[in-house]
Amino acid sequence: MKSAWKKFIEKGEIDDKVSQFIANSWKRSREFGLNPYKGNSRIILDNNSFKEKLQMLEPLINIALPFMTSLYSIVEGSGFMVVLSDNEGYLLKAIGDNKVLSYAQSKGFIEGVNWSEKFVGTNALGLSLLTGRPVQVCSFQHYCSGHHEWTCSSSPIKDAKGQIVGVLNVSGNYKLAHSHTLGMVLAAANAIENQLKAQEIMKELFSANKYTNTVLDSISEGVISVDVDGVITRMNTCGMKMLEGNLIGKNIDILPVLYSKINDVLNNSNGVTDHEVVVDIKSTNKQFSVTTRPIQNHNGIIAGVVLTLKEMKLVHRLINRLSGSQANFTFDDIIGNCEELTDIINILKKSANNKSSILIQGESGTGKEMFAQAVHNFCYRRSGPFVAINCAAIPRDLIESELFGYEEGAFTGAKKGGRPGKFELANGGTIFLDEIGDMPLEVQATLLRVLQERKVIRVGGSREIPLDIRVMASTNKFLFDEVQKNNFRLDLYYRINVINVTVPPLRYRGKDIITLANNFLIKFCLQADKSNINLSPGATKILCQYSWPGNVRELQNVMERVVSMVDDKEIKAAYIEKVIMTKKKLLNESINNLNAYECEYIKQVLESNKDNIAKSALMLGIGRNTLYRKIRKCGIYRR
Repeated sequence: MKSAWKKFIEKGEIDDKVSQFIANSWKRSREFGLNPYKGNSRIILDNNSFKEKLQMLEPLINIALPFMTSLYSIVEGSGFMVVLSDNEGYLLKAIGDNKVLSYAQSKGFIEGVNWSEKFVGTNALGLSLLTGRPVQVCSFQHYCSGHHEWTCSSSPIKDAKGQIVGVLNVSGNYKLAHSHTLGMVLAAANAIENQLKAQEIMKELFSANKYTNTVLDSISEGVISVDVDGVITRMNTCGMKMLEGNLIGKNIDILPVLYSKINDVLNNSNGVTDHEVVVDIKSTNKQFSVTTRPIQNHNGIIAGVVLTLKEMKLVHRLINRLSGSQANFTFDDIIGNCEELTDIINILKKSANNKSSILIQGESGTGKEMFAQAVHNFCYRRSGPFVAINCAAIPRDLIESELFGYEEGAFTGAKKGGRPGKFELANGGTIFLDEIGDMPLEVQATLLRVLQERKVIRVGGSREIPLDIRVMASTNKFLFDEVQKNNFRLDLYYRINVINVTVPPLRYRGKDIITLANNFLIKFCLQADKSNINLSPGATKILCQYSWPGNVRELQNVMERVVSMVDDKEIKAAYIEKVIMTKKKLLNESINNLNAYECEYIKQVLESNKDNIAKSALMLGIGRNTLYRKIRKCGIYRR
């Protein structure tokens, strides 16, 4: 081999003894312009750069070092050294006898030097980097004569993606070379690769676990996983907060209600969706909506259960927002400076933070709900729900279930799992009972009990649900007169009439009429994309003289109609007169049509009952005296 090397160096000819693999490397080495009689690499990292590289490749070094030590223990004392390089050929770590390390250093084979083919010619380490294969280069196979006393065995180290991250090398005196050396290097390199892959898998598992935990902790529901023995294996932060503690490792049977839901899944594979439960947590009852699902292994066998909890008060708050039942107005939105209005606002502000019931009276259209919303937003309950219900708009046979909710099976058509009522939805906030004067007497009795005990029982149920709510009510009737007529309970009247305010009708508010009119003008001009329109003196006079039976609501409607009609910069009196007179005409026509329809209907009912007053009154749902009065009003002739 020595004569073959000399022949190539002196004449550039390849002897038959030289393998094509080595010959190609010699040719490349010559093309790099390397001196075949030298062999030391000129590319050496300075101290700072070498420290940075060691720090960056610390994971690789830490994994490789035990295998390098183990490999060296086999060749210790034989004049061999074990070396690790990075994927560029820089030597990172060398282990060997002092004698062999000193000799290697004299040949420039030191930590921090680049030992790739490009800088030191044909060598095992450089060829492993170049080809990605295990390589052994012995004595005169090296391109540079300075390496002829060495035999080198190298194997690349690859990561999980198959990319070379380093090279493991064993080098020593060529006279001591053994055919099994390369096999040992290859085995050690494979072991390092396996450890790298295992570490990568662990990192991926850790990242996946961290990602999962981050996702679980970011949601507003409590998530709990339980194994087949009922032991809690995982809880997210929200779940710990809901159940007031970290219960991982404990059996779910410490919470009997949830234990029964878990058992249904483990024994019958029956998961549930949004079932309402009451859980006793440290002697406090908490309401949750529970969903359970089985966890199956790769064989489809149930290995556990995942349970999600939603706090019912948050569910109710979401329902309120979606249904549009929320407080949007504050006291700043109430426009007007009349003395009576200012007094009402002061009274409501002073009483906003106590629990006393508030009764707001006033004609239709005066903005009673606006005042209720302002009180809610002014008090400490502002973050809770605001639930409004119009007692006059709900059918008589449904109002109780709407207010107080119902349990599953309470009546035909009852929703599975039951349904919370408005009082439950308002828990932690405010309930506003609009037009309370139209509430049926039989419902008033139940309402009185709820207000007194601050607990509600759903229709068809027996479980008491504690309430923390502020009650506000409104009416356009004189409730005390309704009490005298036996249409309203006296005890309920006193219960809701703790703080009483009466919103003045618009016709008594003087200059507020023009202030409100101008405010509506600005609002509707913006909506119609028109520049601001002003009121003429004549229009202002008519607005102040009109009685406004529909109050603020009617004024708003008039101004919206005027803005849509007018093209001028000024609203003249004629525009206002036209809109008001048109509305009065339409209202009168509507009333007349309604009266005519009512008279015709009463006439048909009387005829079908052969003028029997008792039967006809029962069918119409009115008293006999009321029926007699309507008969006289309609001028109906009876046989």
